[in-house]
Formats: sequence, structure tokens, C-alpha cells
Amino acid sequence: MTIQRFAFMAVCGMSALFSPASVSATEISQGKMMSYFPEKFVAQTLERYKVPQGQRIAIQNALIDKDQEVISLVEEKAAKMNPNPLRDPKMRQEAVKIFRDSLYEVFSKVMQAHGVTDKDELHAMLDDIQRQKAEYFAQSIEEQKEEAKRQREPSSHSLQRQPRGIKSSNDL
Repeated sequence: MTIQRFAFMAVCGMSALFSPASVSATEISQGKMMSYFPEKFVAQTLERYKVPQGQRIAIQNALIDKDQEVISLVEEKAAKMNPNPLRDPKMRQEAVKIFRDSLYEVFSKVMQAHGVTDKDELHAMLDDIQRQKAEYFAQSIEEQKEEAKRQREPSSHSLQRQPRGIKSSNDL
């Protein structure tokens, strides 16, 4: 499993592993699903937790800048373990913990630099961002399923009359 696929699964839950293969990252808005700290979700969380308005844009920008550091941090921590949990499927729980700890580490450093220091609140805020991502992912999958279903159903315009003398399967 690639680190990106693992990270996606860790953020969105186990259902990400079983999502339809036909759903591509571009169909589920790459910006929201491939970023660990999507701007829209971060903005909603900062508002919900009443982070001062003057700090919000700076926090969002800092998290955007730090987004790429998450994978490096996960890989670095995992490489120090034997066996490496990213390479051993039996160690999935350890890998999820490393990923979650790394997300928290990056998130909390940014938030603390902007005056938000309560650890319980930081955990709750990160959980809120991850919940929004999971809900967005689930909603996107449902929309993709509905779209695929609509495409499979014949439209009323495409129904054609059977030529005379040929019976339809309903007539048999």
C-alpha cells in the first residue's frame, strides 16, 4: 500500500479502502481529499472553535504550507520501527497511530504558534477537520454512485419501438 493510499485510508476511515475503483481523485475534488488540512474544512473548524478572526487566514496559510510535511514525518517515524508498519499489513494499527500522531504534531505546532495551546481543544479541532473530510468523502461516493446509476438507466428518449413482427422479451 502506498503511503498516500494509507494516509487517505487513515483520514477517511477504512471505507476508503473499499471505495469503487471508478472513483478517481479528480472526481472527488483533489484539493479537499488529498490535502491533510483542506482550507474550507479548516476555516469551518476555526470558526466553530471561535479562533480569533485575525488569526484564521494565517493559520490556514501555515497549514497549507505544512501539508507536505505530513508524509515525510510519517515515513521518518515508520522507518525507525522494525518492522516498518507502512510495509507490514499486520501492523496497520501502528501505522494509523503514526499517521494520526504526525497529523497532530504538524497541526498543533501551527496552532500553538498562533496562540491556541489547549491540547484537548487541539485534538477536538483536528477530529473536526477529519470528520468533515470523511463526510465529504462519503457524500462524494454517494453522488458518484447516483451518477453511475443514472447513466446505466435508459432514458425515456432512448426507448425505441420494436419493429413489427418482432416480439419483445416481455411478450414471450
